[in-house]
Amino acid sequence: MPTDAQEVSYRADSIRPQPLSPGHCQGALISLLVVGLIAGSAFAAKGGNSGTGSHHGGSSGAGACSVTPNPTAVGATFTVSGTGLTPGEMIDVYVANWHGGTWYFAGVSSTGSFSATGWADWAGTQTVSVYDMYATRGGVLASCSFSVV
Repeated sequence: MPTDAQEVSYRADSIRPQPLSPGHCQGALISLLVVGLIAGSAFAAKGGNSGTGSHHGGSSGAGACSVTPNPTAVGATFTVSGTGLTPGEMIDVYVANWHGGTWYFAGVSSTGSFSATGWADWAGTQTVSVYDMYATRGGVLASCSFSVV
């Protein structure tokens, strides 16, 4: 018979209480940890109420970008290049179109320039937005657009 401190479960084929096995608790604990990590990540991504929008002190919109070739053929590669960013910064390059978008990641060189190569998968106007990868408050560091035909 279980003590008052033990949890019990009831099986449909028995009226006697059975103690829970350790395996039951482990699955619940793992599920709880996963949910906690997801919730914690969401709160961390939201950030605080202060800051300039850049982890490295750069100002929003300080850089410039361009895409070559422009226009780009569907199925061909393109390169997003930019200047005027903080040396050593890690950036996210988001290329958006009518179908959604794709993230590319790059580092900024010691001269403040970067480049990221992608694949043109949909025809139409593509909009490029460059963000500081570690910013607590999202500000666009550079933006440009190009055509895919």
